[in-house]
Amino acid sequence: MKIIISFSLILVLVSCGQTKKSDIEIIKFDTEMINDLNKSSDTVYSEHIGRPDFFTVDYYVNSEDSVTTKLFKDSIGNVVAYNKT
Repeated sequence: MKIIISFSLILVLVSCGQTKKSDIEIIKFDTEMINDLNKSSDTVYSEHIGRPDFFTVDYYVNSEDSVTTKLFKDSIGNVVAYNKT
Protein backbone atom coordinates (compact mmCIF):
# COMPACT_ATOMS: atom_id res chain seq x y z
CA MET A 1 0.00 0.00 0.00
CA LYS A 2 2.87 2.37 0.82
CA ILE A 3 4.35 1.72 -2.61
CA ILE A 4 1.11 2.72 -4.35
CA ILE A 5 0.81 5.91 -2.28
CA SER A 6 4.47 6.78 -2.89
CA PHE A 7 4.14 6.15 -6.63
CA SER A 8 0.96 8.24 -6.80
CA LEU A 9 2.63 11.09 -4.91
CA ILE A 10 5.66 11.05 -7.22
CA LEU A 11 3.39 10.98 -10.27
CA VAL A 12 1.41 13.99 -9.03
CA LEU A 13 4.56 15.96 -8.20
CA VAL A 14 6.11 15.28 -11.61
CA SER A 15 2.96 16.14 -13.54
CA CYS A 16 2.39 19.40 -11.63
CA GLY A 17 5.95 20.53 -12.23
CA GLN A 18 5.58 20.62 -16.02
CA THR A 19 4.25 23.91 -17.31
CA LYS A 20 3.35 24.44 -20.93
CA LYS A 21 2.88 27.88 -22.38
CA SER A 22 -0.23 28.57 -24.36
CA ASP A 23 0.00 28.60 -28.15
CA ILE A 24 -2.20 31.71 -28.20
CA GLU A 25 -0.25 34.94 -27.96
CA ILE A 26 -2.06 38.11 -26.94
CA ILE A 27 -0.64 41.21 -28.55
CA LYS A 28 -1.51 44.57 -27.07
CA PHE A 29 -1.93 47.13 -29.84
CA ASP A 30 -1.18 50.78 -29.16
CA THR A 31 -4.50 52.67 -29.20
CA GLU A 32 -2.62 55.98 -29.44
CA MET A 33 -1.43 54.89 -32.88
CA ILE A 34 -5.03 54.36 -33.96
CA ASN A 35 -5.93 57.85 -32.70
CA ASP A 36 -3.04 59.31 -34.72
CA LEU A 37 -4.24 57.43 -37.80
CA ASN A 38 -7.73 58.88 -37.30
CA LYS A 39 -6.34 62.40 -37.07
CA SER A 40 -4.00 62.19 -40.05
CA SER A 41 -6.28 60.28 -42.43
CA ASP A 42 -8.59 61.90 -44.96
CA THR A 43 -10.88 58.90 -45.27
CA VAL A 44 -11.67 56.15 -42.76
CA TYR A 45 -13.95 53.21 -43.52
CA SER A 46 -14.50 49.60 -42.51
CA GLU A 47 -15.16 46.48 -44.53
CA HIS A 48 -16.13 42.92 -43.58
CA ILE A 49 -14.06 40.00 -44.82
CA GLY A 50 -16.23 36.95 -45.41
CA ARG A 51 -18.94 36.68 -42.80
CA PRO A 52 -19.80 39.90 -40.94
CA ASP A 53 -19.12 38.29 -37.57
CA PHE A 54 -15.64 37.03 -38.45
CA PHE A 55 -13.06 39.65 -39.53
CA THR A 56 -13.21 43.35 -40.32
CA VAL A 57 -10.69 45.64 -41.95
CA ASP A 58 -10.43 49.31 -41.02
CA TYR A 59 -8.95 51.42 -43.81
CA TYR A 60 -7.18 54.71 -43.06
CA VAL A 61 -6.44 56.63 -46.26
CA ASN A 62 -4.12 59.63 -46.33
CA SER A 63 -4.32 61.08 -49.85
CA GLU A 64 -1.58 63.67 -49.26
CA ASP A 65 1.07 60.99 -48.77
CA SER A 66 -0.71 58.32 -50.87
CA VAL A 67 -0.64 55.99 -47.87
CA THR A 68 -3.32 53.44 -47.03
CA THR A 69 -3.20 51.73 -43.67
CA LYS A 70 -5.24 48.61 -42.97
CA LEU A 71 -6.01 47.27 -39.51
CA PHE A 72 -7.38 43.74 -39.50
CA LYS A 73 -9.54 42.97 -36.46
CA ASP A 74 -11.12 39.75 -35.24
CA SER A 75 -14.72 39.36 -34.11
CA ILE A 76 -14.07 40.82 -30.64
CA GLY A 77 -12.08 43.82 -31.87
CA ASN A 78 -8.50 42.63 -31.30
CA VAL A 79 -6.03 43.81 -33.92
CA VAL A 80 -4.61 40.72 -35.62
CA ALA A 81 -2.72 42.35 -38.48
CA TYR A 82 -1.44 45.72 -39.64
CA ASN A 83 -0.59 46.68 -43.21
CA LYS A 84 0.71 50.03 -44.44
CA THR A 85 1.10 50.65 -48.17
